[in-house]
Amino acid sequence: MALNTVIYYAALRGIDYLSEAVTVEAAAPAQTETKPSAAPVKEAPAAKKAEEEVDEDDLFGGVDEEELAAEKKRREDEKKSKKKVEEIQRSNIIFDVKPLGDDTDLNEMEKVVRAITLDGLTWGPSKFVDIAYGVKKLQISCVVVDDKVFTEDIEEGIMAHEELVQSVDIASFTKV
Repeated sequence: MALNTVIYYAALRGIDYLSEAVTVEAAAPAQTETKPSAAPVKEAPAAKKAEEEVDEDDLFGGVDEEELAAEKKRREDEKKSKKKVEEIQRSNIIFDVKPLGDDTDLNEMEKVVRAITLDGLTWGPSKFVDIAYGVKKLQISCVVVDDKVFTEDIEEGIMAHEELVQSVDIASFTKV
């Protein structure tokens, strides 16, 4: 078959046939017989099988999409686990503690509030703020670990002292 004929058929059948035709033409000179009794060597089926395996698996020598997705998921999981270990969620809370009356000892009320101890609770600075007519309230801050301490627990602990406390409000709640 002439090379022109091979190219004509390749144009009719597509690019895949063209690649096979070029392989056959290149392999033809290597199949010259040195001895009249020697049979021609058939390397084409093994070469075609190897080419098909390479073509199906990896066209451009890169990594397939499944491997990329698995690697991406692994990295995201690794980042999440690091964040969970490193970051402990904390909140800064400022409570307004109002006394029962104008004759209530605010220093005693502050001691009672600071006496509340919970795992993950750290009391901060406090001050006395004027409400009206000479009555003051206690404004006290604390830092809590979100997973360990709930604001309701602190409020209930403060309100347990009914002889000193009228009410408790949250003035500020900020994530740290």
